[in-house]
Amino acid sequence: MKTVKSAEGCERLYRIWGKIKERCNDPKHIGYKNYGAVGIRRCKEWDSFVTFRDWALNHGYAETLTIDRIDNSLGYSPDNCRWATYKVQARNRCTNVFVENSNITIAEFCEYYEIPRTNCCRWLSGGLSVLEIVEKQRRINCRKRGVKYTCLNQELTLVENLKFLPTTMSSLNAVNS
Repeated sequence: MKTVKSAEGCERLYRIWGKIKERCNDPKHIGYKNYGAVGIRRCKEWDSFVTFRDWALNHGYAETLTIDRIDNSLGYSPDNCRWATYKVQARNRCTNVFVENSNITIAEFCEYYEIPRTNCCRWLSGGLSVLEIVEKQRRINCRKRGVKYTCLNQELTLVENLKFLPTTMSSLNAVNS
């Protein structure tokens, strides 16, 4: 990729812009099968690097962030993109597994309840419900901390018991910020 005058001081942004173009348009690019081949496109507006650069600089771009498509079934456009941390971006994938009847990923759930992800996955595949997993981990955490264990109300649903659990990624991110 050649550098253009408008990219001075924005080399990383220029590389990001170029990689988006490659993923969406170049059948020889390693990522094409997951982008261009399935209809993911870059909007016409972003054919111009200057337009992309201006959008990025006015919408939270930082060296530590990556471009993230909010809805993974849609292409790259100002309405569908944001700058996100690697952690947030990793949790916005079509391969994520969600907690039963919610939009909370297993990774978010495990982080929030201090449950090792490997344990959680093992317990889920062993047939435990999410509520049973929370109970099991609470017992372990209480034992580790020397705190008396008190059981969650078994007659309530998971949602009622966990009403303090953020229900969206954006509210979870606000809690963790």
